[in-house]
Amino acid sequence: MTGRPCDIPGDGHDGAVRLYPGGWHCTTHAPTPRPRTAPTTAVPVRLAPAAPAAPVDPVGPVMTGGLFIDCGRRLPDGVTWVQPPRARYECRPCRYASPEVAGLATVLEFLATARAHHHAIHHTTSRGAQAA
Repeated sequence: MTGRPCDIPGDGHDGAVRLYPGGWHCTTHAPTPRPRTAPTTAVPVRLAPAAPAAPVDPVGPVMTGGLFIDCGRRLPDGVTWVQPPRARYECRPCRYASPEVAGLATVLEFLATARAHHHAIHHTTSRGAQAA
């Protein structure tokens, strides 16, 4: 027997003492282990039929445009800009590049509308124009 003595008085102690729900017991006096349950037959699970998969694009995701933002730099006073915020939008399909805008208010307004504004002006088709 090693470590802490078994809580059961008497002789015949054997093995390491471990803490069980009934107290500290050696291997001889430990409660009988719970019987292990044998695995039962698995019940088959019926899954709902899967929805048809969306067509897979062989090329994968394609970047069509880029919104470039420079947040600028302020002095520690929080008022003076060393470099004001700047932004521009580029469209790959039509190779359009917007002019760069600068200044906090101008950049915020530009960010809210740049992509939608560009697509409304440069990517309307005759069918889209007739529908509108």
